[in-house]
Amino acid sequence: MRAEGWGPERIAAVQHCIRAHRYRDTSEPPQSIEAKVLFDADKLDVLGAIGVARVIAYATLAGQPWYAEPSEQFIQTGRELPGEPHSSYHEHLFKLRKVRDRMFTPTARAIAEERLRYLDEFFERLIAEWG
Repeated sequence: MRAEGWGPERIAAVQHCIRAHRYRDTSEPPQSIEAKVLFDADKLDVLGAIGVARVIAYATLAGQPWYAEPSEQFIQTGRELPGEPHSSYHEHLFKLRKVRDRMFTPTARAIAEERLRYLDEFFERLIAEWG
């Protein structure tokens, strides 16, 4: 970035956006509006039709089932019982349904709300058709 003529403050701002956009790493939360928007946009990317397709595709490639009945322990704590498979549905329950609560902008939360309704309905229908 320096080679392109960017100043130290602008470089630091971009670096902050990159470091702060991780979902599981909360050591550097987004501070600037740019970092908050990047965080929210990245999380919106995992919700909805494209997100669920990616979650199921990744699980399939990793040899995980797309669906396994979650244990009560998993539903309550997010920790699987010994031998309990981690399915795409588990990922939906544990991570995807909680993404909205970590978003920073009202617009992103509103979009996430609609996409989460879709995901809930999608998994309900998929499970009903499967079973």
